Amino acid sequence: MTTPEDIERYRRNHQDEIDSATVYTAMADAESQPQVAEVYHRLAETERTHADFWTEKIREAGSDPGNANPSQRARVLAWLARRFGPGLVLSSMQAGEAIGGSGYATQPEVTGTGIAADERSHIVF
Repeated sequence: MTTPEDIERYRRNHQDEIDSATVYTAMADAESQPQVAEVYHRLAETERTHADFWTEKIREAGSDPGNANPSQRARVLAWLARRFGPGLVLSSMQAGEAIGGSGYATQPEVTGTGIAADERSHIVF
C-alpha cells in the first residue's frame, strides 16, 4: 500500500531528477569540449529516464505527477553554467548526486532498477 508519505517522496525524487536533467543539459550546452559535452548530455538523459520512473510511480499511486518544471534553484544553476561555464556548478552537482545516490539506497522502489548505481556513478564524472 502506497502511503501519502511515499507519494511525497516520489514527488521529491521526481523533482530532483528534473532539476538534475535541466542543469546537466545546460552544462552540456556550455561545454566547449565535445567529449565532455557528450558526457553531460548522457547524464541529462539518464536523469530524464529516472524522472520518467518516478512519474510512473506517482501515477501508479493514483496521483497526478503535475508539470515537469525545474525548480528555481535548478534554473539558477543552469543559468550559471551557461553564463560562466559548467565548472562553476560541477561541485554542486556532484554533491547532489552523492546525496541522491545514498538516499535511493534505502528506497525499496529502486531495488533492482539500477537507479541508485546510476546516481552513485554520476559522482565521479
